Amino acid sequence: MYRFFTVVALAIFVASAAGATETVSTDGAWWNDLTINQKVPVMFGATSAYSTGYSAGQVDQILDTAAQVVDAMNSLHWSTAQRAKFNDAWTVAIKNHTPISALPDFSGKPIKAYIDGMDYFYSNHPEASQLNFSFALKCIQNKPAMTCDDVARSVPR
Repeated sequence: MYRFFTVVALAIFVASAAGATETVSTDGAWWNDLTINQKVPVMFGATSAYSTGYSAGQVDQILDTAAQVVDAMNSLHWSTAQRAKFNDAWTVAIKNHTPISALPDFSGKPIKAYIDGMDYFYSNHPEASQLNFSFALKCIQNKPAMTCDDVARSVPR
């Protein structure tokens, strides 16, 4: 159901922009020009897409690594006991070292809280006004990957 609303929100946003003939840069100026009624579906779609894309990318990386490990293991002609021991160690390594805590977290707060966070980011970091708003998502999520000051400093000078 959550995915359905994400798709609907993005479809509404895309449909509303379908008549535009100019290229739109989703930076601070663009964000500040949006009304609250426009910011809600944009933020809803952005936070959903950011979380889903990050999670899918992490799963793809784990599966790719696992496939490489299986290929290497098969080439070693290990015994069944050696493979079982390795599989157990691999499972523990994945559980202990996959940075689940680093997954983007936009849960537990209303969308308005993230909109306010984005508004605050651009108003307090004017030097980052040309930065795409998706970069600022890193600092307004519940467990920020970077501080907003660090995001603003990442803007090429």
